[in-house]
Amino acid sequence: ESAFGSDFSEVRVHVGHEASRIGAIAYTWGSNIHFAPGHYNPHTLQAQKILGHELWHVVQQKSGRVQNPFGSGVAVVQDHALEAEADRMGIKAALTSAPRDACCGEG
Repeated sequence: ESAFGSDFSEVRVHVGHEASRIGAIAYTWGSNIHFAPGHYNPHTLQAQKILGHELWHVVQQKSGRVQNPFGSGVAVVQDHALEAEADRMGIKAALTSAPRDACCGEG
């Protein structure tokens, strides 16, 4: 939240086969983030990047910047600019929230 200045209290993270069914590691639908089995471990930097990426999609969707070409249901948005933006914000979030000992060791 601090990396984005947004309130994510309504966001729910789910782990299950929904993401796998569409060939994704994770996807966001409204305030729900779905991870494929084995890909959600918030203690790893990679998972924090993915979570940050998906949280940024929450921001994009709430602001009306993401349009579902099918009107309803899950759609994989192929807007490269929005994906690149989410990638950058995912990295920012991971680095902002990374535990001190993740980069530098303890002591």
